[in-house]
Amino acid sequence: MEVDETPIRAGRIEGANGVGKMKQSWLWPILGEHGDVGFYYIASRAGAVVKEVLGDSYKGILQTDGYHVYAAYAKDPPQCTHALCWALRRQGRAGALGHRQTQPDQGLHVVPGTLGTQAVVEGDGLEL
Repeated sequence: MEVDETPIRAGRIEGANGVGKMKQSWLWPILGEHGDVGFYYIASRAGAVVKEVLGDSYKGILQTDGYHVYAAYAKDPPQCTHALCWALRRQGRAGALGHRQTQPDQGLHVVPGTLGTQAVVEGDGLEL
């Protein structure tokens, strides 16, 4: 399952002068294990939202960015497997996760070879 959270401005907060402005909320897109897609809209990005969205019984692979609330969710029951998105590395944000991610960094030397293989396979009209 892939999960992310994206800021979105929606709804109006009426100011003291009667003029409203858009308030920031969060849209949580979720891609399920069978290709199903869902969107969760809430005013918060707090860790409690992850548990509210995913429940407390998910035991599969949870692929996310480096936002710490996902790692915390994976450590608590249900103890799912937390997989970080390689797109962070592919986009040149190698330092985005800081010093916290040593084990994934050790395996990243294989990524260029894997991506090269992917390009060859896709170039031959094959699917991975």
